[in-house]
Amino acid sequence: MTVTVSDVREFLKDLPSEFVSDAAVQKQIDLAQFIVDHEKSDNATAEEVDKAVLVLASYHTAVAYAAELERSLGVLPPQLESWLRILESMAEKVLQYVKSGGAAQAGKISLSEMVCKLSDTIMDYVRSGNVGLD
Repeated sequence: MTVTVSDVREFLKDLPSEFVSDAAVQKQIDLAQFIVDHEKSDNATAEEVDKAVLVLASYHTAVAYAAELERSLGVLPPQLESWLRILESMAEKVLQYVKSGGAAQAGKISLSEMVCKLSDTIMDYVRSGNVGLD
């Protein structure tokens, strides 16, 4: 499946073309596809990639709409700001899914990530109170 302008509009509760043009939405889809293609793991499925493109393109389209609205009104309505935060969170989550090899792998920490996060010395743990030396 390829994400279309209609898919993005539908995802955004049928966002009218008067708010954001088809050309602008298509540019957001192209950008989202570029980002996802460069971020995805080899283990991410085609369906997961498409969903990531859809959510990311929708988020970018909503940001474009919000920017236009703010220019015309001089302020961003609080409901729209809240909606953008929700979309941003969704975009981050689906990107994490495709980066980590799909939804089934998301949240799992690889051995190399675990090793990179370990402290250099036991004293770091003692000072932080995570390990007691009685």
